[in-house]
Formats: sequence, C-alpha cells, structure tokens
Amino acid sequence: MVRRLIRTLSLLGAIAVVATGCKASVSVETGPRYDKATVVADLTLAEPTDAFIVDAEEVVVVYEAVDLTVGTVLKAVWIAVNAEGVSPDYVIDEATKTIDAAGDFSGYFSLTRPDNGWPPGDYRVDLYIGAEALESLTFTIGVE
Repeated sequence: MVRRLIRTLSLLGAIAVVATGCKASVSVETGPRYDKATVVADLTLAEPTDAFIVDAEEVVVVYEAVDLTVGTVLKAVWIAVNAEGVSPDYVIDEATKTIDAAGDFSGYFSLTRPDNGWPPGDYRVDLYIGAEALESLTFTIGVE
C-alpha cells in the first residue's frame, strides 16, 4: 500500500514537471554568462521594472556576469522593437565594456532619453558576452 502510494506520488510529480515544462535534472552552467540582469529606472533604487514614462531620464540595465576572463567584451544593444515613428527593430545604440580582471563582474549599461523624448512603444536590450547574445530584456515606454 505504501509503495503504491509512493509510486503514484512519484508519477504525479513527473507529470507535473512535464506539464509545467520544468526540468527534473539539475544542470550546472559554466563559462562566461550573465547570472542576473534586470532593467531599472534608477541605479540608487535598482527596483526592477519593465514600464517607463515617456519623460524618463534614462533606462538602465544592471547585471552580474560570471566566469569572465581578462579581455572579455560585454555588450548591450538597445533596440526600438515597435515604437512610434521608428522603423521596426531599429538599433538605437550599442555600448561595450572590456573586462580587465578574471572572475565575476557587476555593472550596468544605460541609455539616456533622446533630446526630443522617447517614442512610445516596445523596446529591448540584448546583452552579449563576446559575439554571443545571451540575454534579452524587454520594456515599454509610454506608460501614463
């Protein structure tokens, strides 16, 4: 009876894992990667957000990158995905940082409001390590 109950619970757990798309195995990531990355409105508060008002001073991405080697290049590519008066997937700007010491690194990339203001719409920032895009963060500008 107890074995049957344990077997049933195990089967239900496996079904739940498959149904939710969770992986039952544990994987250990190695090599250069972003451990954390989030969009924030203000470095002093660092509260994650995905919505900005049209007169926001800047949009900031804070990140933690791990297992970096000397000379690793981190890059942010800011994209207007679907914004008023802007071509779809327009690359607004790019910024890079070159790592000068091996190990883990915390930092940020920022994009300042254009002189004529932010066009309302959907935006994305892609984070690269070397030539590989490893993270994409989305946000919206035009929140009332």
